[in-house]
Amino acid sequence: MKLDSTMESRIIDALNNTWDAIGADILEANGKKDITRELVIEVVLDADSFSMYGDDEEAVAAFRVLEKEERKEVLRKAFPYNRYGY
Repeated sequence: MKLDSTMESRIIDALNNTWDAIGADILEANGKKDITRELVIEVVLDADSFSMYGDDEEAVAAFRVLEKEERKEVLRKAFPYNRYGY
């Protein structure tokens, strides 16, 4: 599935909404130490957090049908930094 720029932006917003909702708890659980981009992506996509906190069911559904490489590209855009913390 080829994403148009509007849907890509909506997916990125939904991914960031999810991190905004759970990020502080994740960082607290990690002793307030920063974490890698890979771990951020893992927790955002884990345990259906993306569906619960993304606030855009259509964007979540569009992300789920993307090919692996397209998913990686969108995730890199959503989470551009190597490490995340307070």
